[in-house]
Amino acid sequence: MGSATGADMEKPAHSVTISQPFYIGRYEVTQWQWRALMTTTIDEQRRKIRNDAKSPVALPMAGEGDDRAAYYASWQEARTFVQRLNTLNDGHTYRLPSGS
Repeated sequence: MGSATGADMEKPAHSVTISQPFYIGRYEVTQWQWRALMTTTIDEQRRKIRNDAKSPVALPMAGEGDDRAAYYASWQEARTFVQRLNTLNDGHTYRLPSGS
């Protein structure tokens, strides 16, 4: 895990042992799923990121559509998404993957 040559926050490269089995989603969260729980579109997410960064540069769109992956979400927004997903009480407990 990590990188010997990447950004400082990725250093150092190091071994990680996974000590217990786990399940992880096979596919990214779709824009439809994101919109259903978070009530924001990808374009709204993009504008929010651009406004928060106060950047005049237009952020590219990697594609829009119900079956396309959601993007332009902050870590906190991803946590909120998972919290809302857990309120559906579908018999599973969801959380974000962690390196710790």
